[in-house]
Amino acid sequence: MTVFERYLLSDLTTDTKLGEGVGIGVTKEVSMCISPTGCYEVKIEDENGNNDGLRSWDKTFKLGFSNSSRTLADQDSCDAVNICGTLIDQFHPKRSGLNHLTHLVVPDFSIYDDPSSDAYKAMCWLITKDKLFDDHKICDGTLVQRYIVAKFFFSQQDALEFDDLIGKPTCDWDGISCDSNGNFVEHLELPNRKLEGSLITEIGLLSRLKKIDLSGNAFTGFIDPIIFNHLPELETFHIGSNKFEERVPIELLELPALKHLNLATNLFVGQFPDESAYSNTLGENIVNLNS
Repeated sequence: MTVFERYLLSDLTTDTKLGEGVGIGVTKEVSMCISPTGCYEVKIEDENGNNDGLRSWDKTFKLGFSNSSRTLADQDSCDAVNICGTLIDQFHPKRSGLNHLTHLVVPDFSIYDDPSSDAYKAMCWLITKDKLFDDHKICDGTLVQRYIVAKFFFSQQDALEFDDLIGKPTCDWDGISCDSNGNFVEHLELPNRKLEGSLITEIGLLSRLKKIDLSGNAFTGFIDPIIFNHLPELETFHIGSNKFEERVPIELLELPALKHLNLATNLFVGQFPDESAYSNTLGENIVNLNS
């Protein structure tokens, strides 16, 4: 939006405010990344408004989730969000957690129109069935972490048993290891488990990951480079003996902490870059890059 002097964005669900003065008589475009299921009040001083130089608002409007458009709309009401038959309204105790999840990992909420999708199943379970929902915090990222791990398990439901994990902390799930405090996922190790399909991109938001070992499975498709944008601590990436295709992302090879890499026996194409593109920590610990 375009602001003349200042703006104030109020999150009506969490009772928090975000404001910025842009200077008297200075027009500025302001971009904000906010939840598509959020409930907000927006106040701005408009260039074509009063232009009085006083701390008064020229325009005030409500911006809230719309059930009809499945996104934010300029409307007085903030609609309840239907999560697999359960209505989560603006004042529901889980609404702030839901808004947090949609803000970070589900910008296109229309994907929840498909009950067969892994995203739908994971969100449905987390919001309506997870007995440990309230044990996970918004600010430290553990709620997003639980959603991502749940989505990964739903994406592999034919090979991984999910029902046995209900009621268990994320760090106690099969193949998951966490830090010494039992808070953040550091290892994802599920080799030779008959996993298949594509690798979900949300794995890249588990920013504390140090090891990924998915070797000896039947994963297919290409590896999205976006996975490696937020993995500064990843030391080991083993995906040998799968069916991954296309090129190996340069973003993987450049990870600052990467020490061990195994890409053997896949269907990658093209030439690998010269050594200058590799992480300084990788050294000679590259196992069988050739497909």
